[in-house]
Amino acid sequence: RPLSVEYNDHQIAKKYSSAQSTRSNRAADIQPLDRFANIDQVFLPFRYSYNGENSRCNLNIRDVLLLTQKAYFGYAIVRSLIETLTLFSSSKIYFQGGNKKSRDFFTAYFKSVKLEKFQEQFFREFWRSGNVFVWKLYGKVTDKDVKKLTQVYGLEISEASVKIPILFSVLNPVDIEVRGSASFLNPFYYKIVQDYELERLRAPQNDQDIAILDSLPLDVQKQIKNKQANAVLLPLNEDNICAVFNSKQDYESFAVPMIYSVLDCLEHKT
Repeated sequence: RPLSVEYNDHQIAKKYSSAQSTRSNRAADIQPLDRFANIDQVFLPFRYSYNGENSRCNLNIRDVLLLTQKAYFGYAIVRSLIETLTLFSSSKIYFQGGNKKSRDFFTAYFKSVKLEKFQEQFFREFWRSGNVFVWKLYGKVTDKDVKKLTQVYGLEISEASVKIPILFSVLNPVDIEVRGSASFLNPFYYKIVQDYELERLRAPQNDQDIAILDSLPLDVQKQIKNKQANAVLLPLNEDNICAVFNSKQDYESFAVPMIYSVLDCLEHKT
C-alpha cells in the first residue's frame, strides 16, 4: 500500500504560491511588431529626410493649405465651425484714454481702413489655415491733409511727408513662399503674383491699383510690366508684412491647420 501524505489547507496554499512566484508568462513579454502602426502611418504635412528615410507623405504644406480651403468651401460642418470661431473672436473696438479729438481721429481712421472687415478676415484665416499674412500698404500724408488733421483734430505733425498705413489686406497663404535658415527663425517671405493680379497691375483700374504698383520695388515693377513674364515673385518687406501663426515651431516654415487632422475623416465620409 502506497504511503499517503496528508496536507492541510494552509500547506497546500503555501506550496502552490511558492510555485507560482517563480512562474512567468512569456506571452506577456512579447512586443508586437506593429504596436504603433496606426500612429506611424500618420502623414506629416512636410517633406523631410531623416537618416536617409524620406517622409511617406506626398503632400507639402501648400497642398495641405489648398485641401483646407476646399474643405472649408465644400463641407458645411467645417465652414460653420470656422465661422462660429470667427464670430466669437471678432468684437467691437473701443478706445480708452486720450481726448475727444484723438478718439475721433482714430475712429475716422479705422473706419477709412475698414478695420471691422479686416478683423473678420484675420480671424477667419487664423482659424482656417493658421497662417495669417497681413500686408500693409502705406500712403503719404500731403500738406493739405496735414492742415486738415491739425484743424479738425488738433494733431501736431511736424513732417508733411509722414507715411501711414492706408490699407490692411490678408494675403492668401497658398501664394506665399518662405526662404530662410534651417530654423526658419527669421525667414524671408515672397508672394507669388497670380495671373489676374498681373493683369490688374499692368493695367491699373483704380487708384488702389496704382498705389500698390507704385509701392513695389523698381525691379519688381519692371518684371510686372514685362508681358512675357508669367510668374513674378514679390519680396515681402518686413515693414509691409506681418505674419501671425496659430501654433508654429521655429523649425517649421508654416503652421499646420487644425483641420488637417480631420481631413482623412472628411474624405472617408464623402
